[in-house]
Amino acid sequence: MPAAASAACPDGQSPALRLTYYSKAYVTEPCYDDPLFQLLAAANPQPTHVVIGIGLWDMLYTRNSLKFKTGVSTLLASLKKSGLHSRLVWLEVTAISELKLPAFKMGSMTTALASALNTLAADALREGLRQDEVMTVPLFELTRAAPELSPDGVHYPRLLSIAARTLDAFCERKPSTFESARS
Repeated sequence: MPAAASAACPDGQSPALRLTYYSKAYVTEPCYDDPLFQLLAAANPQPTHVVIGIGLWDMLYTRNSLKFKTGVSTLLASLKKSGLHSRLVWLEVTAISELKLPAFKMGSMTTALASALNTLAADALREGLRQDEVMTVPLFELTRAAPELSPDGVHYPRLLSIAARTLDAFCERKPSTFESARS
C-alpha cells in the first residue's frame, strides 16, 4: 500500500498537496506498478503528485541502460493507462561516490552510468509525457558536488537539501522554472 502524506506550501497561495510515494526496486515491475496505479486512480481524491525515484538497483543488478529507458517508457504507459491524473515527480538518480562503495558494487555503479540513466530517463519522460505532467528533481549534480556526504557511496542521508529541493518543486508554480535548475 502506498504511503500517503499531505503538505502545504510556505507561500500559503498554492493548494494543499495530496502526495503518494512508494518504494520500488527496479524500473520494470509491471506486476507491482499496474495494480498500484489502478488503486491510486480509483482513490477519491486522487493524489496531486506521484513521486518516483528509481535507477540505483537497475544500475547494480540489471546493468542494461537501454533496458532502463524501455522500462521508464513502460512505467509511463502504465501510469497513463491507469487513468491516474496526478503530476509525476521524477527524482533523478543520484551520483555515485565511487571511492566509498563496497567491493561488490565497484565497477557496476558509477557516476558515469548514473548520468547516462538520467539522460535516458529524461528522453523517455520527454517522449511519454507533456511538460506540465512531470517535474524532474535534479539530484544528480547536487550529489555529485558532495560525495563526502555519502557514507556508503550510494545514499545521501545527511543531504537535507535533497528533501528541501523536492518540497520546493511541489510548491513551484512554473514547471519550466524548476527544469531550468538542472542547467
